Parts: sequence; C-alpha cells; structure tokens
Amino acid sequence: MAQPFAGRLADRLGAGKVIAGGAVLYVAGLVLMASAHTGSALAVSTGLLIGVGLSGTTMSVSPSWSTSTMMQFMGHLFFPILYACQFAAA
Repeated sequence: MAQPFAGRLADRLGAGKVIAGGAVLYVAGLVLMASAHTGSALAVSTGLLIGVGLSGTTMSVSPSWSTSTMMQFMGHLFFPILYACQFAAA
C-alpha cells in the first residue's frame, strides 16, 4: 500500500534518498522484531516498519536509480544482467 507513495517520494527527493530511508526502516523493523515480546510489537515491526521499508526499495523506486548508477560506473556491460535480475525477483 505504500509503494505508490514511495514512488512519488522518489520522484520528488531522488531515488537514493528513498532507498536509504527504506533500508533504515527495514533494519529498524528487523531489530524490533527480534526484540518483540508481544504480538502487537511483532505486528508493528513486521507489518508496518518492514512493509514500508520494503516499499521504498521496490520496482517503483529502484530501477531508475540502479540502472543509472550501474550505467555510470559499470557501463553497458552489466545492464542486461541487472535488468534481468530486477524482473526475476518480482
């Protein structure tokens, strides 16, 4: 449910910032999930933090950032591999 908002945020702020924010939320969710003692803490960590964190790193955000970054540093050699991996994971 947060994917469209993450895509919109990536258009406004840049994909790198949204991916970094998603990664921070994901790690916070994992830490909270590991230390959860109640069902509600587990639901918040797994459902909310990890879910929103993963939406910041999905196909609505990452293809433009990852392909432009890879093209800049690696050239056209790895583009077909990166492109195939993104769609194989979906």
